[in-house]
Amino acid sequence: SIAYNDTMFDVWLAKGLAPPVPAVLNLYKKLITLGFKIVFISATSESQRDVRVANLNRAGYYKWEKLILKEEADRGTTAQVYKTKKRTAVEAAGYRILGNMGDQWSDITGTHVGNRTFKLPNPKFYIS
Repeated sequence: SIAYNDTMFDVWLAKGLAPPVPAVLNLYKKLITLGFKIVFISATSESQRDVRVANLNRAGYYKWEKLILKEEADRGTTAQVYKTKKRTAVEAAGYRILGNMGDQWSDITGTHVGNRTFKLPNPKFYIS
């Protein structure tokens, strides 16, 4: 196993080559047709918004209500604390979280996780 490396991950992320998980993309498309408002909460840095949007589009994601990325003020915050904070803000803005999915436990634990949570496998890396 190779230790996670922020710098190398950022280099890979900047290439915009993250492939979609077919079942997740199919679910996304179905939810859009049913009128759900999709909110993405990512630990990707706000400074990488353009590459993240381009990668989402290339992967087949074209429509969403919000794309929340990690701001400088959130730097050093654990993934669970950061995602809980952002989900809390989404609910405070009047949204109901009906489903929450992620490939890391920190994506779907904490508070304000929604009615249903879905843990996706990720054989590449684990965030504790």
